[in-house]
Amino acid sequence: MSVTYKYRFALAGCAAALFGIFILKTTTAPMLNANSFKPDPEEGLCFVARVPESHATFMGLPMTVVTGYSSIVYKRLPPKEVARANVVMKYLPELIREAEKRLLEYANESTLMITTSDDIQNPHIWLNAEAESDAQWTIVVEMKDNDGYSWLIEFNGAEFRELWSAS
Repeated sequence: MSVTYKYRFALAGCAAALFGIFILKTTTAPMLNANSFKPDPEEGLCFVARVPESHATFMGLPMTVVTGYSSIVYKRLPPKEVARANVVMKYLPELIREAEKRLLEYANESTLMITTSDDIQNPHIWLNAEAESDAQWTIVVEMKDNDGYSWLIEFNGAEFRELWSAS
């Protein structure tokens, strides 16, 4: 084997190893960090982060993650809650379709018909700081023409728990 060939082979091996490390780091890197979360602009009583639309939308609408931690008490969201949000981000793409389907079934069985995203507003993930378990999280979807009426789609990790409505 010529020296030039050996160097090319070694260079190709190093490039492949570096590319593998790059892929590993990009697929396991957290989607959200403490800087992703900002105090709620309307209330200032919780932190909010945008879910990248390339990652997930609810019936085509952009989503946010809202935490129950007060921005009055904390200057930044605690690392434990950032980690919790990233666990939800991991499940979100596969569970969002199930949540949409369950919401449509639930609403259409009642007198509140939902047919398109024009009927809803402000879909967001609620991470309750006082939840019984760190694995509990909720997708909240507000009805557009009924101020204060929302559907809550609850999950425990990647498992659907229940869907209910509140006003």
